[in-house]
Amino acid sequence: MAHGEIILLKELFEQNDNVLAYHTGRVYRVTGTISVYDPVNRICQIEHQSEFLWIDISLVSSEGITIDSMVQFIGEILPASTRIFPIRESELPPNIYLKATVKRIVNGLNLRVYEQALTHRRLFIQKLLQ
Repeated sequence: MAHGEIILLKELFEQNDNVLAYHTGRVYRVTGTISVYDPVNRICQIEHQSEFLWIDISLVSSEGITIDSMVQFIGEILPASTRIFPIRESELPPNIYLKATVKRIVNGLNLRVYEQALTHRRLFIQKLLQ
């Protein structure tokens, strides 16, 4: 199992029918802006390019986590049926969430450049493996 594989939220939800089966148990590094934060229940939601992911932050420090903070999390994808989420009536319940074990505040990160660097990194690794 790869540890902390970098994945964009849009990539996480590309396998729309099989998101739960495909990603459960995998460990990913995700980046996004905090859109919902519930310090009492130790949970938040990140957003990037109109994709959202719930993050269980019970194992990490909540220092620096505020609405509109940009944060990277590393953790395991788990089925949403194992956690309660503070969703609004108009929202669909999530299929998955990430149980974070590492958190890093990355305010000021240029996500366009980050995505370009990720693309080049993947191409480089792919060439190494050939």
